[in-house]
Amino acid sequence: MNDKAVQFLINLLGIYSPSGKEEAIGNFLAEEMMKMGFQVGVDSVGNVIGVIGEGEPV
Repeated sequence: MNDKAVQFLINLLGIYSPSGKEEAIGNFLAEEMMKMGFQVGVDSVGNVIGVIGEGEPV
């Protein structure tokens, strides 16, 4: 695993996110996905949804 992936995982695991309190980790993931070029949205229950590129959904 490269250093960037390890640092991402360390940052992710450092976010307090017990069941029902996942907003902070969702915000972190949304920000990171936007940095990678994803179009990002969050639905009404807090799921982070990312779209990148074109074509049929997979």
